[in-house]
Amino acid sequence: MSDKYRLFTAVEIDSSCRKRLESAVRQLKQTGLFGSHSVKWVEPENMHITLNFLGDTDESEILQICRCMDQAAQTTPVFDLGLAGLGQFGRGRVVFADVVTGGEEFGELSRKLTKKFTAMGFSPPQKQYKGHLTICRAKKNPLKKPALNILEGFRNKNFGLFSVFLLNLYSSRLTSAAPVYTLMHSSRLSGAK
Repeated sequence: MSDKYRLFTAVEIDSSCRKRLESAVRQLKQTGLFGSHSVKWVEPENMHITLNFLGDTDESEILQICRCMDQAAQTTPVFDLGLAGLGQFGRGRVVFADVVTGGEEFGELSRKLTKKFTAMGFSPPQKQYKGHLTICRAKKNPLKKPALNILEGFRNKNFGLFSVFLLNLYSSRLTSAAPVYTLMHSSRLSGAK
């Protein structure tokens, strides 16, 4: 019996974007409005933008997943991705930074991967995915109105623009402290050096 890996494909953000997001997280934490909600903040080194979540996957399928990624990447030119503004979804359970530039290219890459992964037998997503970077999740109760109102002050905050050269496959091991991500494979986009 082969081992199982909890897999997802994602785009890594650049360091300047990460620093701006870390600053926003510090500001949110300083308000004191988020601590009472049992919020789990995404560790800065774990910040990424997910394309496809594959879930628990047999080790025997990883090579074919990597081939699918390589094929999708070869037909996707390098593109710019911009993050700006903070919002929430899930009735106040998730706070995110929005993809505001490159969303069309990002979505097309996600659709290419979904088509290939569905052909392998993976379930397609139940709803259309919109690119975002998760900042934090409320563990039990949704965030209260005062915390959500604070997000309004970040509505127009620009977190940066960066070029996407790589499509990455990660495995995720859940721990009580934070998930541990391991890079399994990278595929270079068309035109990437």
